Amino acid sequence: MTSRRTSGTGSTTTRGWDGLVAWGPGQVLAKLGGDHHHDVRLVELDGRRRVARLGTHGDAALEWELDLLEQLHAAGVNVARPIRTADGRRRVGPLVVFEEVEGPPPTTRRDWDDVASALRWLHRITADWPQRPGRRTSVELARGGTSDDLTATPLPPRILDRCRGAWGRLDERDLAVVLGEVRADVIRMTPRGPVFLDWTGARVDDPALDLAGLPEDASPLDRRRRWSASQALAAWTVARSWSVDLGHARQALDTIRWP
Repeated sequence: MTSRRTSGTGSTTTRGWDGLVAWGPGQVLAKLGGDHHHDVRLVELDGRRRVARLGTHGDAALEWELDLLEQLHAAGVNVARPIRTADGRRRVGPLVVFEEVEGPPPTTRRDWDDVASALRWLHRITADWPQRPGRRTSVELARGGTSDDLTATPLPPRILDRCRGAWGRLDERDLAVVLGEVRADVIRMTPRGPVFLDWTGARVDDPALDLAGLPEDASPLDRRRRWSASQALAAWTVARSWSVDLGHARQALDTIRWP
């Protein structure tokens, strides 16, 4: 990708990236990924490589995430730390900059065992965490609640009922912060242990959702609990993707079984 200096004006998206000047002189080096709601890029700021994310979270939801990451880091949890601007701000509107974390994704059984241990630690120390503003637990969605990270297009009633049936199989007693989706491509194995890179979907919910994303031989869940959590994860995929990637949503829907 051609590098772009962090200056100038233009569209709303361009102006968002122009906020990088608050971290110092630099340029965008490459697009790293993202989804329909977030754009993630490798940048160089003041001579250092960083990772910048421009998203659509509201202010309260983004502040919740930044508070969480700062407190997890203080507690010794391995996270990609947010980098403050030159004048001490944590973000510029929806634009956030993180340290770059280098390392391979998990591949071996030992790697995934370390990931499982890190997840269980995360769940233990966030057992009393407040809910992310605008978000709901899976069980709350099963009861008719709404969450601001779901599709803008209402699901057809029959499909919504199917998703609610899957969400309703989860636990609402032992809640904690969950990543929402555990994938190898958003985890880096480092000398200090696994580092989770993507917190955009983080919220308070049943920890089984994270543990179901592990390979079967690394997951501490029994077969029934893993199946229930996997069904709920598929329902989340349907509800998030229906208006932006219908094909992906339908693939996930096909995996949900009626009770």
